[in-house]
Amino acid sequence: MSLSAEIASTVQQALAGFSSEFRYRHRVRILSLCHESGGYPGRAGYADLYYTRFALNALTGLDADKGELRSSLPFMASCAEQNLNLIDAFCLLDAMRLLQRAGLLSDQSEWAPSVRQQARREALAVLRPAATQGVTPFPDSLYMIFLACLIWENLELSDPMDDVSEALGNFILEHQRNDGGFSDTLDQPWGQTNPTAAAVGVLTYLRRMDDAMAERVARFLSTMQRSEGGLAANAQAPTADLLSTFTGLTALWSLQRIQNLSLPPVAVFLKTLAADGGGFHGWPGDERIDTEYTYYGLGVAALLADVRLKATR
Repeated sequence: MSLSAEIASTVQQALAGFSSEFRYRHRVRILSLCHESGGYPGRAGYADLYYTRFALNALTGLDADKGELRSSLPFMASCAEQNLNLIDAFCLLDAMRLLQRAGLLSDQSEWAPSVRQQARREALAVLRPAATQGVTPFPDSLYMIFLACLIWENLELSDPMDDVSEALGNFILEHQRNDGGFSDTLDQPWGQTNPTAAAVGVLTYLRRMDDAMAERVARFLSTMQRSEGGLAANAQAPTADLLSTFTGLTALWSLQRIQNLSLPPVAVFLKTLAADGGGFHGWPGDERIDTEYTYYGLGVAALLADVRLKATR
């Protein structure tokens, strides 16, 4: 099982252990956000593949029935007719995976092969770029490289990077800063939580993560924990947020160093962001609810529950 699949599986299994009231409350809130097209909107108000993927990932862990999941198929099919960029290709491919596992989408449906082909094309453009692209062999964004690796894992194809894996790993390591974290681009002087989590994912995928590296990364991530309990995006960020808290937790969980954080304050932070009617806000003072931050909130709750469960064994 790939690292991303293992984390997703852990989140879903842990959510199954929450009360039916908890799962119902958050499921109903997510469903209330669904656009008439079947897609889920972000804060701009229009349906978007990015937010639809988060909604479907959350719903599959919250006992959504097949009808609730099936309602997104028309929106997904309409998006499949477009020319997909890397982000949209990953989101649609992952949403397809969820509906296929639910028995709602055939692997040979009218538009599924086209999506896989586009996703493969976009991933290869990142992982094996043409030599004419310039001196830097890979795009200078750990986020884009991470998504490309996730696509390749999702496609379940053989490793396409035998001839570039060493160079790619070295390029990722160039993004590590003096504080032990990783920056998204080479011109950024300090480590950031989310690019660090992406680097952990890629280096693990490339089998370049050793104990010394894991310990250094874990120390950096522990410094991102703020007084309110969650993790901040970087040392200069004014407050913790749910995105950074989730990605930091997943990185530490995968490195088997999640106890480097003080976990009870994380639970307190999560509780302050939970909305009474279901869903989660993204940061202190945030007044909106969307599927992305709700998924992060559910993910944090699930990982904390997984740690508690393992502590009792």
